[in-house]
Amino acid sequence: MIKRTYIVSSSIAMSKRYCRENKNIGFIPTTLNHLVTELYNHPVFFMENEKTAVLNQHQQDLNLCKIHQSLNTDNYFYEAMKIRGNRGLVLKALLELKLSLNGADLSGLKLTDKRKTSSLIELYQAYEKEGAFDYSKMLFSVIERVKTSKYDTILQDTEFLFISDVEMIGFEKSLIELLRDKTSVTAFEVTKSELKFDALTCSSAITKANSLISSLKWMKDHGLDSSNTKLVALSYDDYAPELYKLREKLPVYLEHGIKCSSFSFFESFMTFLSSRSQTYREHDLFLQKLESTVRMRTEDTSYTELERKFYQMTLLHIRDLKGANSEYEDMGIAIDPYELLVMELEGLRFSASDLDLEESGLTLSRIEDAYALNSLNVVILGASHANYPKKLKIDPILKEDERESINKSIDAKLSVKPFYIEDMLDKLISNSSGKSFLIYEGHSTETGKLTVPSSFYNKVLKAKGEEITIENIYNLCGVKERYVDDLSSQGEFLNVFSNEGLKKNINIQNEKLYSKEIEDIDYAINDKFRTRLSASSLESFYKCPYMFNLKSNLGVYAADLGPDDRSSWLSATERGSFLHAAYEFALMPFIKSKKVYKSYLKGLKEKDLEEFMEQTMNSKVQETDELLFKDISPEIAEHIKKSELLEMRENLESFIEKELENLSEFYPIELEYKFAYTWKVDGTELSFAGSIDRVDTDGKGNFKVVDYKTGKNYFKTTKEYLFDVYDKKYKTHKVYFQHALYTKAMLESEYKSDIKSISAGYYFSSERGEWATVFHEGDTPEKKLEGILKTYVKEASEGKYFKNATQCTFCEYKQLCAGKQLKRKHIAFPQLVNLQKAVGENDA
Repeated sequence: MIKRTYIVSSSIAMSKRYCRENKNIGFIPTTLNHLVTELYNHPVFFMENEKTAVLNQHQQDLNLCKIHQSLNTDNYFYEAMKIRGNRGLVLKALLELKLSLNGADLSGLKLTDKRKTSSLIELYQAYEKEGAFDYSKMLFSVIERVKTSKYDTILQDTEFLFISDVEMIGFEKSLIELLRDKTSVTAFEVTKSELKFDALTCSSAITKANSLISSLKWMKDHGLDSSNTKLVALSYDDYAPELYKLREKLPVYLEHGIKCSSFSFFESFMTFLSSRSQTYREHDLFLQKLESTVRMRTEDTSYTELERKFYQMTLLHIRDLKGANSEYEDMGIAIDPYELLVMELEGLRFSASDLDLEESGLTLSRIEDAYALNSLNVVILGASHANYPKKLKIDPILKEDERESINKSIDAKLSVKPFYIEDMLDKLISNSSGKSFLIYEGHSTETGKLTVPSSFYNKVLKAKGEEITIENIYNLCGVKERYVDDLSSQGEFLNVFSNEGLKKNINIQNEKLYSKEIEDIDYAINDKFRTRLSASSLESFYKCPYMFNLKSNLGVYAADLGPDDRSSWLSATERGSFLHAAYEFALMPFIKSKKVYKSYLKGLKEKDLEEFMEQTMNSKVQETDELLFKDISPEIAEHIKKSELLEMRENLESFIEKELENLSEFYPIELEYKFAYTWKVDGTELSFAGSIDRVDTDGKGNFKVVDYKTGKNYFKTTKEYLFDVYDKKYKTHKVYFQHALYTKAMLESEYKSDIKSISAGYYFSSERGEWATVFHEGDTPEKKLEGILKTYVKEASEGKYFKNATQCTFCEYKQLCAGKQLKRKHIAFPQLVNLQKAVGENDA
């Protein structure tokens, strides 16, 4: 009897291709999730299986809405779950918890944040009470059946071959161990790749189309064709449309299909959709009219077969949304059917069969669908840093330290680190027994600037014994030569390309202007009054009270909704923290010594600066002993990290030079000076805590309080009003309170009896900030701050927190802010006017 062999991988497309290429009778392609589902639904268990209906995304969301409405309003997740996208994240976290608990009691849960602990227990219990049938029930049913030998007869003629590393959540790993005891389970072996760099060609192009043309030319020059060469894209959806255009010239196959948005009729329909949403404002009527129109288009033979297929898929989404819309209304939940449809339709894609593409010819695959497969030769498209390597983040609902706490406190099996298949590109190339071609777009056609290549090229340079520098990577890929060649071959095409790249915004329509009446979307209500403040929290209140309420009152996180792919090692904030730490290490030896400041600075050598940089790199968080900077983004290209460290090393050197250049009778006596004090304002006691970057004195009772800024200096002179500055570029006000809070802190400190005068301000320690020091005009900023605090007490105690639309551009809480707030900039809400007046210079 022929045994059935399930070919399991992280991608169903990879499993199918393995079966297709090996042509072995009895091979069944699957993923772990599909395998569990198939085992659960085996005909033998038809009578005992729970009868269920598959829920569409709206039905799942409605279940979450019911759970949300059952929560106490002070639940940690309550505010976040008002947003549909966040509900999806919550569902993912709840399912992962369920897969990791197997019915275990959550009552013993212990997290650092007690509020989040009780909130998570309440949320999970509500989810369990809802009792929706999900994947976890199938998994635990299958596990129990395997344990009790109910699958023994089935498994005796079955074996499992894992051809790639597979993410296993919770008890999925236990299932595999149980199956291993019953039958043959061959696991994917993670081995170090042995790359054949002598058979690897690196190149570049200036467009996606040119990348394909160069790849085909390379294949032709080496006598290769589609029968012996794999074509793999690191950004599949960027290359699929380009390859599809070549289908008349050569047979092509798109393994993952192509997005519907790649076709001109998609944009036309989206424009139509937008106009209908403006014509029919009532949701039911909008969906009813839309359903009628789309249904007719599915049957209209004047449209191509592909267009009718698109309308058939669209019709299903409209009907699902139409069915859910009334339930949303009954629950009092506001949704925008137009926006939901736009998001859903933008994700639609045609399969290869929809496109009438046969499984032959030049096949384009995603790297995650091909990396574990053997091949003779391989072409890899788009090896730029923007798409490889990818930095994956763990689900923001359950952070890494919280997952560890959950596992310890209730014996769960949550994954602590995000699942990531390391070195997919390495494995893909090492699985090729012949030649490999690696190409990326070396220039941005929009800006004309050079783009950052993938860190994979570092390995190529290392293998060649060359220094890892960006210049050597550009030489390796022939960036300059390819740019000239591609440019000369483009001709008029470049002009057309630049125009085609400017897509019109199909959503811009004439809309009715918002009224000036205050609506409930303009503010939040919260009777909680916060008395514990910091400079940043108080500044956030004056920038946008609504954001302050979310962040400081409710403790709502700004959801991280995706991977963070970036072409730099440190973010702007992390870079600022690094430099602050470097300055501290540089000046701390002076404070501990009895030297004259000038002598100390002049005595610093190159090796001292290197030591300060090394100390900064190895500095740790005191509470957790974790490395502050060294472990940030380990996958970042080494030449990028080296370049940034060199730049910050130069900044530190400039910092020392500027200290010498601007020597006066003042010298530092405190660095990262911690403080805590209370301040009674209009009968309300407010408390403040924080740390001051630097305190200087002349030893005669005169003090300077300094806060480092590594960004741009928005002030015009060295002495001016610091509380409020207008940013002309973004038409927004920036508020600064540190100088005043720190002045008050010094007046409450152990130095208070020595103080005759205090100057407070900012030191913009960078070329961008022109190494400027800006101090407050006048030596009593704390008096102005007292007036600001009185306004805070009055406005915050009323319990309404208004949205300030002038702050939306860079706000990390955009997705938690209902309504199109930017369109309400013209409304002068009294609270926002009062706050602006309070920080204004005329009121000083």
